[in-house]
Amino acid sequence: MMVFAPLVLMLPLAPSMAQPRMSERVVTEHRGFIEQPSLERYRIAFNDRSVRLVVPRNYLTHWVTAAMIKDSPGFMGIATLPEFSGATRENMDCFGGHALMRCDIVQFFYKDPVRPIEPNLTWYLRDRDLLVPSEYGLLGYPDQHQYLVHFGEDGWVVQVGCAGVPEWERLPCNMNFSTAGADWRIQFRPALMPRWREIAEGLRVLIDGFAVTGAGENSP
Repeated sequence: MMVFAPLVLMLPLAPSMAQPRMSERVVTEHRGFIEQPSLERYRIAFNDRSVRLVVPRNYLTHWVTAAMIKDSPGFMGIATLPEFSGATRENMDCFGGHALMRCDIVQFFYKDPVRPIEPNLTWYLRDRDLLVPSEYGLLGYPDQHQYLVHFGEDGWVVQVGCAGVPEWERLPCNMNFSTAGADWRIQFRPALMPRWREIAEGLRVLIDGFAVTGAGENSP
């Protein structure tokens, strides 16, 4: 009996070892939800034309299917600063309601790539010689200080809009850029405006990490 005891003890472990962890599960079809943040970390596959993403559920607060709006699908997510993490038990109160203006978080919105975000970022490329240095290391038009732009060395363009006047402090700042084959709209509270570069670069890395670049074990 002593010879078989180790084998008997190992047998119950085999089924659990064969099962993927919850965070590895990919849901390829989802009914959608509105204003429903979650602590779940399973991943949801998103496909819209050539855009293919797999996004952990705990980043998402809205998931809209084409059937829900008779249009292209979309979603809204939230990431915390400075970690760019999704919802946890410790920060869950920042993932719902009106938390954007009281928490160090950023909201990011997927936008149909066929209909670019306005103002079109190519405007800044066209008018690049007209732009002058502005606040926070950004460039802007001489007579317009609300809309600013950054040109990355790799050709990446980031547009930032923040009113910067007291009566508008209750409105979020907006940021637009393209990555992972799509345009993105980002929002954050005005107090975070000096950290625009951290927000832009961190979100770019996060979103690029959602992109499906090849067929893998869990690819949708």
